[in-house]
Amino acid sequence: MDYNEKWRVIRSLGEGGQGEVFLVVNKLVEMGFENTIINALRNLTATVRDPKMQGTHFSEFRKSLVKLLELEDTSNQRALKVLLKPSDAKN
Repeated sequence: MDYNEKWRVIRSLGEGGQGEVFLVVNKLVEMGFENTIINALRNLTATVRDPKMQGTHFSEFRKSLVKLLELEDTSNQRALKVLLKPSDAKN
C-alpha cells in the first residue's frame, strides 16, 4: 500500500523490530485548506477596487490561513505505523 497518497509525513517518531512509526497529516484535509486559501486569494485580488468586497474576501482568506495553521496542531496529526515484511522483521 502506498501511504504517500493519503499521508504527508512530518517526521519519523521511532523505529523498532516490526517497522517504523511516522507523524503524519492527512493530505486530503490539507489540500482542502490549500484550495480554500487559493480561492480566497483569487477573490481578494479580483476585488481590489471594491473596499467592501475586499474586506469580506480578506476575512475568508484569514480564516483559511488559520485552518491551515491548525493542521500543525498535534490534535490534527496522526501516527502511522509502517510494518516491515515478515522476512525483513528484526527480533
